Amino acid sequence: LAALKKFYVEQIVLFHPDKVEEKDKKEAENISGRLNALYEEAQEFLRLGKWERPKPKVSIMIGKNPIYLKGTVYRGDFCNCFVTEGKELIKIPRIAKDNPKVKKEAEVLNAVWKAAPQNAKQFFPELRRTIKLERKDGERICNIFPHFSAHHSGRGYTLEEVIKAYPKGVDLRNAAWMFNRLVLALETLHFSGYIHGYLTPSNFIIFPETHYGMLISFTSAGKQGDKASTKSEYSSSDDILSTSADIYSAVKIMRKLLGQTPITKRMEGIFKSCELTWGNNSAQAVFDDFKDALFRYFGPPTRAEFTMPNK
Repeated sequence: LAALKKFYVEQIVLFHPDKVEEKDKKEAENISGRLNALYEEAQEFLRLGKWERPKPKVSIMIGKNPIYLKGTVYRGDFCNCFVTEGKELIKIPRIAKDNPKVKKEAEVLNAVWKAAPQNAKQFFPELRRTIKLERKDGERICNIFPHFSAHHSGRGYTLEEVIKAYPKGVDLRNAAWMFNRLVLALETLHFSGYIHGYLTPSNFIIFPETHYGMLISFTSAGKQGDKASTKSEYSSSDDILSTSADIYSAVKIMRKLLGQTPITKRMEGIFKSCELTWGNNSAQAVFDDFKDALFRYFGPPTRAEFTMPNK
């Protein structure tokens, strides 16, 4: 496994889109995506001791073209997400009345990638296309994404998975970079004019190899001042979407991530101020304050290695 990882890292560096000229970026993205897919398959081979390529269990028709789906399914609050044989992820609302939520997600992602393309590469999924799917119980609006992002190498884990793997809490250095990535993702989203509106640990993915993070699931997103459509245990008591409400949720996630891990008085002060949603908390200001608190405690930043425990 170590040899496989070494070979993968050597290859992905060669073809990473940030390492090539502008004219070659599209081809590099395609190659990087395929390398990520092959790396995942090779890891699975080493784990199982054999190749397992399950036959498609489901196919759907888009126009006259069939799309074959693997058995892997991610079930969200409103949508089911299927991995296709073409290494794409298709997000389908379970009922037709939730089509507007999927349209909203496409609207948000298009706005983010237009307003802040460089940050979007680090923090947001790439919307490949939005399609209509005919069903007997009503047409569905579906979003399609590349399953393996060219910008995020290695396996990703939701913060929900991390919290379950470390019930007593993650080391402060690791929790800090995860929180920083989450807050920077929110800063980019807010800069683009939108509020997430339903931030939970399952809606943020971290990539330990690159220390990147990806914010996902924008079906409850909206503009500042819109009425909140969905609530969770991480939501504030406010019924209105705001930057402060998003920051509140991020801090609640951070506290769950830390578990029993102690923090400094300065960090505690930052968190408590973020839990006062009547203000207008800025993600960038929170990032700067937390970065300063980390510097005062740890000194100059160093890379913290993070691994998930073996099952």
